[in-house]
Amino acid sequence: MKFVFAIIFLMAIFIWNEATAVCTTQWDPVCGKDGKTYSNLCWLNEAGVGLDHEGEC
Repeated sequence: MKFVFAIIFLMAIFIWNEATAVCTTQWDPVCGKDGKTYSNLCWLNEAGVGLDHEGEC
């Protein structure tokens, strides 16, 4: 039973860390594999999109 609680606790920490990411508004454009320009790599990662190339699409 302790093992189950430990797993749940670790999963909660992982989810909390993912949900609390803070991206800046710095303009350092990157192009996503979806063909959209994101203002920086952080916003691209938050969208869950892969990087196509640096710079605008």
